[in-house]
Amino acid sequence: MKFNMAQAMDSDQLAMVAGGSINEVVVDFDHLRGLKLTDYNYDRLDTITNWDCVTKKLEAVWSKVGISCVTKPLGDNTYTYGGKSISRSEAFAIAKNFANSKKN
Repeated sequence: MKFNMAQAMDSDQLAMVAGGSINEVVVDFDHLRGLKLTDYNYDRLDTITNWDCVTKKLEAVWSKVGISCVTKPLGDNTYTYGGKSISRSEAFAIAKNFANSKKN
């Protein structure tokens, strides 16, 4: 199969599709910061070298939204809301609704 430049993804898009580990943590922070739910800004190197500190901060930000996030260094993060397992997309939607409710 020939590579088509129109099919190329940047690293954040790839992380959203591939999921898991460091990429999920970095993209989650980017998303939550974009919603103004945190000021933290960590890149991949920060996350790799300070995994425990960085992921504890991410889990704390998610908890402000009411979501329990379990970060996993070698797998997909898991998200729980109201006692139910939810997808990452659902977690992002809940965070967006939470951020919008804080604006009003």
